[in-house]
Amino acid sequence: MSKRLFQLLPLIEIENFQTIQLRGKITIQKISERQVEFLHEEFIIQIEAKELQIQVLKDELVALKLNQLEKMTIEKWQES
Repeated sequence: MSKRLFQLLPLIEIENFQTIQLRGKITIQKISERQVEFLHEEFIIQIEAKELQIQVLKDELVALKLNQLEKMTIEKWQES
């Protein structure tokens, strides 16, 4: 077990592929009961699961609970 004295942003924390926490500048692009898409700093993050719940939604924090993660992609965002 480790202790963090200082939290550095941005951060993506994945625990057993059942919980995901995103910290930093976050914009929700799409959301449904099975998938979510975020613009996180300079990246597009897409997550698909059998079931997906947003547990925390704050200015710079999103916490997700997943049941059977099916797909997760992280791509560099490029402005068109």
